[in-house]
Amino acid sequence: MRKIAGASAVVGCVGALLLAVTVPALAGPSPAAPGAGAVASARPLADPAAVERKVIDLTNQQRKRNGCKALRANAALGRAARKHSTDMAAKNYFSHTSRNGRTFTQRIRAEGYRYQRAAENIAAGYGTPEKVVAGWMKSSGHRANILNCALTEVGVGFAENPRGSFRVYWTQNFGTPAR
Repeated sequence: MRKIAGASAVVGCVGALLLAVTVPALAGPSPAAPGAGAVASARPLADPAAVERKVIDLTNQQRKRNGCKALRANAALGRAARKHSTDMAAKNYFSHTSRNGRTFTQRIRAEGYRYQRAAENIAAGYGTPEKVVAGWMKSSGHRANILNCALTEVGVGFAENPRGSFRVYWTQNFGTPAR
């Protein structure tokens, strides 16, 4: 089974946080993507850092095709994304909200990232970087996050749990740093 969910947040000039859910993921898992099926292989994917870099490269290819500048990899966004994917895999859940109640904006701030805009895509069950990016691009909310030219930085997290419901878990955090 594969699932995807996305959320975004923007901080206005007065510092108010506006949270706009692009898919109803904060209330619970979204329906599986069309054509969703189980991951075919139980063997681990490549080194997580290499897999995460590939997702960034594929995301930037999509942005280039659609007139946006490439996203820069950001270590703080990447740490927050990796920790969230690892948490979802270890605790066998799928949500933008961690089991401890933390939202993606709380997680990226905890890693030291200060932003004026932020967004998050999550996915589970997609066995390769190509499949997860293709899945996000077929979903209007995720596609909007990927193609939001106002977002300038990204971090990706990947984790596996062969015994988990989805086996593979992905988090993609986007941001525009605070000025």
